[in-house]
Amino acid sequence: PLKTGYDFVYLPEFAEGMAVAYGIGRPDPAVMIQLLFGSYRGLFYLSPVLLLAVWGMGLRLAGPREPGSLRRGDLLLATAIFTWYLLLNSAYYMWDGGAAMGPRHMVPALPFLALGLGPALLRVPRATVILGTIAFAHMLLITAAGPEAPGYGNPVWTYAVPHLSAPTQPGTATTLGRLMGLNGVWSLLPLLGLWWLLWPMEKTPADSA
Repeated sequence: PLKTGYDFVYLPEFAEGMAVAYGIGRPDPAVMIQLLFGSYRGLFYLSPVLLLAVWGMGLRLAGPREPGSLRRGDLLLATAIFTWYLLLNSAYYMWDGGAAMGPRHMVPALPFLALGLGPALLRVPRATVILGTIAFAHMLLITAAGPEAPGYGNPVWTYAVPHLSAPTQPGTATTLGRLMGLNGVWSLLPLLGLWWLLWPMEKTPADSA
């Protein structure tokens, strides 16, 4: 019979959970709430701008189709894909994804949810930019600390901020700045400097004219 890599896990904590149906049971409403709103792995906690994506998707589905916009069937399919991943993730025995910065099993569904950001940006541009900036800051901090956040606590305030503030131990640098011996927000300076240097390259000939 066809086998996957999951058929050969040998560590007890994984083998036991994967023993039946690859660890997938029934969707759990309590887990869904944690996946969306919890401070441990909550999608909308870590990326609050995606709340506006849900709202924007609703606007597109409820209102008349605008010229050049996606068809209602496309939007319904995108909504169904996101809902499917949410249900599937909530049914998985290791729903939190272990060492991760967020609900990593739902990552394939994010582009479909993000289709709702267009109408949100048109209706409430300031709120979209503010919430998007918060999401960007969260992702920057966690990525700079190391994307494999431990399986406990708040990945931003329990893990990323203390990790970046602490002195770098030999062999544990996660950014160029920390490799240079910089700590805290100063460790992000090389990355910010690189962005500053590359930003003019994003200009098109029309912008430069």
